[in-house]
Amino acid sequence: MMVGEHDWYLNMGEKWRELFGDPWYSFDHKGVHFVVLNSVVVEDYWTAPNMCHPDASNTHPETYPKFQTQLKTVALLRDMVNWCVENPMEGKKLGGDDPKMKVLEAYIYSSARSGKSLEPGKH
Repeated sequence: MMVGEHDWYLNMGEKWRELFGDPWYSFDHKGVHFVVLNSVVVEDYWTAPNMCHPDASNTHPETYPKFQTQLKTVALLRDMVNWCVENPMEGKKLGGDDPKMKVLEAYIYSSARSGKSLEPGKH
């Protein structure tokens, strides 16, 4: 289940959270990773046109950790997510345990798998 603007704007998500919990989450089911996003009121880091990688394009998550010239150090994927959030998006850095960061990472990893079959033990 995912929130829509009519659900949200009824009382700014208060009733939604009471009934269902967080409006963004991810889960695995039968080998498929599902990501539910709420971009009604939260900054849209996933598909924003001025994001470094709209729709997670050219993120190459399988190459991390790696040396990143922008950061001048070895970086994890979440370090680069935060760089993009803070710089082009001028947003606030997300913590590693923040549910929004977890959903972003899941979205990037699932986007990188687009069109590839799932192989047991290799995803």
